[in-house]
Amino acid sequence: MADQCRKTLALLLLCILVSLCNACHSHTYKSGHPGTEMSLSDEENISRSNHYELRADEGPDLSLERRWYGVEDLEALRAEQSLNKVGHAPWPKQLDCGNHQWLRYCFIDEDAADNLLSILAHAILIWTPAFQYSGLSIQPDTACFDPETKVYDYRCICGTQENGRKTAGDALLITDNREENDKPELWSTVTESTLGYDYRSEKKERHHIYFGHVNVFPQPLSNENFDVLVRSVAHELGHAIGLEHEHQRPDRDKYISVVWFTIQGYSAAKKKLESAPAGEIPGKDVNAKMRTVINDMRLANKYFPEAIQFMAGDKLQDHADFFYDDEYDFSSLMHYDSNAFFDPASTKRDNVRPLVRQMVTGKVQAEVSGIFMGGSDGDASKARLSALDIKRVARLYPGTDEQQRKAAKLGKENWEPFVVGIPGLVEPIEMRPNPVDTAGADWKNSPGPNGVAGKGAVILQYAAAENPTEKGEGTERAG
Repeated sequence: MADQCRKTLALLLLCILVSLCNACHSHTYKSGHPGTEMSLSDEENISRSNHYELRADEGPDLSLERRWYGVEDLEALRAEQSLNKVGHAPWPKQLDCGNHQWLRYCFIDEDAADNLLSILAHAILIWTPAFQYSGLSIQPDTACFDPETKVYDYRCICGTQENGRKTAGDALLITDNREENDKPELWSTVTESTLGYDYRSEKKERHHIYFGHVNVFPQPLSNENFDVLVRSVAHELGHAIGLEHEHQRPDRDKYISVVWFTIQGYSAAKKKLESAPAGEIPGKDVNAKMRTVINDMRLANKYFPEAIQFMAGDKLQDHADFFYDDEYDFSSLMHYDSNAFFDPASTKRDNVRPLVRQMVTGKVQAEVSGIFMGGSDGDASKARLSALDIKRVARLYPGTDEQQRKAAKLGKENWEPFVVGIPGLVEPIEMRPNPVDTAGADWKNSPGPNGVAGKGAVILQYAAAENPTEKGEGTERAG
């Protein structure tokens, strides 16, 4: 039975534990090789241009539920005898099904399923390349499987199903953050996700994605806005899996610069600092105090909460529990766009953004090269997992020996293209990787175009005029 599970999941056949591993998703999968197709059931953030990130100050209690790279693997935690003490770890292995670890979800109610099902289904497809290199899969909770038809209900609603089974309390609860579906004035735009799996308690709904981002856009959704939401949900799924923001790695200041004065909330934060209690914040002037704030999570939470999304991981809580690769990954699905949280009133320069690649010269504001979540290059529909995203997943969710051998090559090699779909939800589409876009600690010896870190295709040029009042302000690094 374990051999059958390994075989099916290697082909994106997502097994489910009912009494044994006796059922699978009905995806349609085609490899990158002509003539090879099978039905899986047979075998079994918008900048003003392309990404919007929600403001971090929409709730009074800004709890840190997301981290900078990712959690520790299960085997290491077991070896340390600390698994039951961690709140952020990979999802557990499924009994009687080999190494397979399933992230199981359900929607909070029918309205949330109506609003998010199609978006979620497309987001899951973005993650399917990782299923081929690891033991991970993303599926509805096991209660939403019909053993007679051997079909999952992707509209899986949390609670008791028609078959009499109840969704598990540890399932990933997904909500659209609408208190009442017919009262838009009560809708929240806050989006947040828990990180990985919490082994410390049996509390119900302890894993969740609150996806208020869907409430930002007018209905019906345009194709462009739909693609942005798909990419955003895929990013949040990355947190639920156990990955954190690439741009918050403690070593990120070797590769990128944060232009703090262009971030939403910077101007308001400076005004707050002007009236801060004497002696609370070190610094002889407002700019010096701001440098303190962007290096102190407690102060940032009080004066500049948006900054928390950009602070280096070693400035955040619990950072010692998480790990990161040697190669910095500019095309990671877990990396913010250059213009995430961008305040257009902050600058007249048409290419200054919160996140920019560094240059060999060390300059921050010259011939800036853009960064796009998932390597999407300004088009959210092109967002994909990077090779290193998949490699990280394979470390947290190790699959078969063959899958691990393939995953070990990622980064130097890219993942293989294929076609995948979900019958009734997503027509088969070709999944192709975006180019590998990484930089090592020695990147200055072999920089990209115009001397930037990574492949760095330059997308914007400086406006001819320069505002001298902006020169150098707010560009201090947080690390």
